[in-house]
Amino acid sequence: MNVRRKRKSLKHTRGWYVVVITLAVIILYGGANFSRGLLRIWRLSSLKRQEQHTIKKTQDEIDRFEGEIKKLKSDSVYIEEIARREYGMVKKGEEVFHITLPDTVDKRKNDGH
Repeated sequence: MNVRRKRKSLKHTRGWYVVVITLAVIILYGGANFSRGLLRIWRLSSLKRQEQHTIKKTQDEIDRFEGEIKKLKSDSVYIEEIARREYGMVKKGEEVFHITLPDTVDKRKNDGH
């Protein structure tokens, strides 16, 4: 009878080992997948922040251009300012004076350097 109890006890113990090992494998597998999932979530949230920043910059640029278009369509003073600054245009009767500074190279030659 003693031998039967030992065999039954060994079978019972082996069953627990199988259950414990199976649970350990499941937990390790789940933990590995969970950490990969967290890493992926972190990467995607970082990418999302970058894309949101790009969208904000682009929207700001669009707003700036829309303001520029509105001024070009309606503000004659602004158009005149651009014509003068960018294209060197003048009104009738205005005189233009170009003031140039002497070259620094010529200045050094005259100073004896």
